[in-house]
Amino acid sequence: MVMRYLSLIAIALLVSCAPGRALTGGATPSATQVAVLPSPSAAATAAPHAYREVTALDDFMLPSPDGQTVWSFVQGPKGTVSYFVFQQLDGTVIGRIDNPTAMGRPEWLPDSSAVFIELAAGQRAGPLGVLRSDGRLTETGLDDSSPALSPDGTWIATERQEGCCVGIRIHEIRIAPRAGGPTRTFVTSSDPAPQPVDLLGWTLGGEVIYRDGTHIRSVTLDGRISDLPLIAPASARDRMPTRSGVSPDQRLILACAADPLAFWVVAGGTVADLPLGLQPAWSLRVPWCSRPDEVNWLGRHELLLRDATGRLRAFDATNGAIRALAIPAGSILVSASDDVLLVSIDGDRHVMSASAGSDHAVGLRFGSEFSVRPLEGGRFFMFSGRSGYVIGWVRLTRARACPSRPDRASAPWAQPDGTRPRRGTPSTRRSRPASPPFDTGAGPSRRAHRDPSAAAAGPDRPRASRRPAGQPE
Repeated sequence: MVMRYLSLIAIALLVSCAPGRALTGGATPSATQVAVLPSPSAAATAAPHAYREVTALDDFMLPSPDGQTVWSFVQGPKGTVSYFVFQQLDGTVIGRIDNPTAMGRPEWLPDSSAVFIELAAGQRAGPLGVLRSDGRLTETGLDDSSPALSPDGTWIATERQEGCCVGIRIHEIRIAPRAGGPTRTFVTSSDPAPQPVDLLGWTLGGEVIYRDGTHIRSVTLDGRISDLPLIAPASARDRMPTRSGVSPDQRLILACAADPLAFWVVAGGTVADLPLGLQPAWSLRVPWCSRPDEVNWLGRHELLLRDATGRLRAFDATNGAIRALAIPAGSILVSASDDVLLVSIDGDRHVMSASAGSDHAVGLRFGSEFSVRPLEGGRFFMFSGRSGYVIGWVRLTRARACPSRPDRASAPWAQPDGTRPRRGTPSTRRSRPASPPFDTGAGPSRRAHRDPSAAAAGPDRPRASRRPAGQPE
């Protein structure tokens, strides 16, 4: 009997040190793999997928940049009060705002601590509020017109709108403390045009970049105004660029102008053309002067561009470097996060290493109407209607090394930090695969799985109409 037990132990050790098949595909040079999660309908199919369904109460899901919190708008049956809700990915409600005075769709602050939200509907931009996930609201005294948070998180700058309807005038930029306090006029343009001012963004040094007529200028917190030199003055002469995107590290601003379409990069105190023959690689459509959340950034400040043949390039405006990206021919760019691309190949979503070019199918298909948001850590949030999914590319953790295979990546029961579960923690050897780093650790969603291709909801609407359905215009 003792020999039988010893034999079983030896066999178990050999199996545990054998090449595993829990993760599909070869590792990239950075030893990364697609996280294999149980399908939301795991009882119906044994096929693993690299996504996790997110529990949400209603439509208009909006994830925080760090991917930890989801905002949604709940519009109950007729006669009931609509409300906002902040939830964790597993559906745990962390904040609910009943009978909200806010009328518009919010936008998360870059640090994921709160959302910008319009506090009243009108015929021009309404008052701007800062709403935290616990329900605390700060009225800023500013207009909800191109709000931008300073890199240190202490100041908010917005455009000041006057008049109404088609006669709206924009001649000022105002700032106010994020924590609340008096506002002050930061910039006033003397240009007689109706809208000569356009707020482009902040620099890392705390200066505001803006357009004043046909000039691009910067202003410091103490009011010193400077013109930014143009590397390519011919392309920008007599043009009126608007903000189209800000890099994740806020080092670069992408500006654009229409008719004819042109783009510039504001970086290091200069305004420069994009490299000749390259245009921004917009997702699923041709480039245009669009919302900032549609601009695809790779890493902290590389801009994804496309050449005339459709091939992708990554452009670093801080040093002028351009590198080619090895992705399969015919693939369609959907989004980008860190060094990870989300692409569509024959209708299926794939996550791909931008540097190595290796890709893995997600196993998730959407219809023609969906929205996607890049999250921190090489993750993405895709949703259509009430169906939301977190898609991730994560680094394998190391729990232990077998004597014969010291480079073995991870034990199936490893925690996200690579350690074994503590006593009392359910072992995933007996329950489910370990939650990867982008999971909240709460396990599979409680919701029943729905085919996302059957969900019907429009994509994100333009910023000019951020108001949820059912709210008055």
